[in-house]
Amino acid sequence: MDCPPSIDHMSFLRLATLAFLVTLPPGALRPAMAQGGATWLAVSVGDHYACGITSDRAAYCWGTRNGLGQLGAGTVGDTSAQPRRVVGRLEFRAISAGLRHTCGVTTAGRVVCWGSDEGGALGGSPPASARCGAARGACSARPVEVDAGALTFDSVTAGLAHSCARSTKGTVHCWGGDAAGQRGRPARGGSGLASVCCTPALTTVDAGTTFTCALSAAGAAYCWGSDLLGELGIDRRAIGTCAYGGYAAAPCSPTPVTVSGALKLAAISAAVPAEFNAEPRVCGLSLRDEVYCWGAGLLATQARFSTTPNRMDGGRRFASLSVGATHLCGVGRDGRAYCWGRNEYGQIGDGTTAGREQPVRVAGTLSFAQISAGVDQTCGITTAGAAYCWGAGIGYAPTPVPDP
Repeated sequence: MDCPPSIDHMSFLRLATLAFLVTLPPGALRPAMAQGGATWLAVSVGDHYACGITSDRAAYCWGTRNGLGQLGAGTVGDTSAQPRRVVGRLEFRAISAGLRHTCGVTTAGRVVCWGSDEGGALGGSPPASARCGAARGACSARPVEVDAGALTFDSVTAGLAHSCARSTKGTVHCWGGDAAGQRGRPARGGSGLASVCCTPALTTVDAGTTFTCALSAAGAAYCWGSDLLGELGIDRRAIGTCAYGGYAAAPCSPTPVTVSGALKLAAISAAVPAEFNAEPRVCGLSLRDEVYCWGAGLLATQARFSTTPNRMDGGRRFASLSVGATHLCGVGRDGRAYCWGRNEYGQIGDGTTAGREQPVRVAGTLSFAQISAGVDQTCGITTAGAAYCWGAGIGYAPTPVPDP
């Protein structure tokens, strides 16, 4: 999941990547307003937890998963339906929750991460006081600064066990797991910060499970890492294989490859499902506001996977797009929210649990500035800065947060 260079309400209309989640009571299918009157600038979902940034640039996390310190509150194991401020009193400009870890960019341009340190996803060396303990695996319940030298950053994205960020100089760097080449270097291995190679300047980057995708300034799409179900968007005969995820020789490309089709995209979004090989999928928003997707199919009625981008918007035009593990959502040109895909938990928000092959309007009359699809849930930020959520529960929405 990736983040914008900076946060403002107008920029939300072009974002596809700040995935986020708040919770409804069990059985709730239609949108319900998140509790309280906090003004939210950004929010991003992980696996049954979420983190967000409020108008005072503070970061808060909440949810039902904190066994690896995902909430960043300095404790492990305890959960919270109400947002808890990330320890350290840092101020943030961007935030991205991966599957079990979160990274944020501070207003000083430094990247900090917390939660699971699987594969070195945190990008630093947690001090003993921050570690969760050997019994819980490598993790930190407190923010750990990424070892990046003098580099400063404007955006960050957290995946399954790796993370990437774009520096203020315009270079993209990744760290963490690299078994499938998801750090974007020809020589796989290691976990430290590494510059993505062999591409023109990249403006947007989004980390998936064991793969990463990005856009150049000209709108060309590049992907690298695993290619189990076509997520790199290229003929598999053109790439090699890697040993990862229990596979002795699975398709992969540690070197970025150009997504087929010569599309020019304005935004790109990659799914981070709960299992690395579950439904790896990527979608992009064209310069004509059309949605194109490649990788795993959405529904059983569709092809299992596609190595080439296919239009997936049912003829509707979108201002922003977000790819979840089981569904897609976007803000239409009319400011309304639309979703499609699987819907077992009401994650589409149309008042039913029926899957949809085409975009359907989310129930209600709200106008959205941002929308984000999680695993089995969706949330949106309205043009007034209020949060709304629907689908499976992870944790309740933010209540008003006291002034620091």
